[in-house]
Amino acid sequence: MHAGAVKIPKNAHRVNEFVKLDKEFHGNLEALAHTAHENNQKEMLSLTKKLLEGCVNCHQTFRK
Repeated sequence: MHAGAVKIPKNAHRVNEFVKLDKEFHGNLEALAHTAHENNQKEMLSLTKKLLEGCVNCHQTFRK
């Protein structure tokens, strides 16, 4: 991203917030993979909800 490979179509001046959301999203993906291996369905559901909310929030904020 910092090398210019990722273009933020909307609110590009909020790049630090974008990076924070991206890191949280990928952290939740890793956590989901871990809980899936443990077959922890309750935590998998919770993480899936967080991931979907993260997608919607980020897209509303940074996509046109």
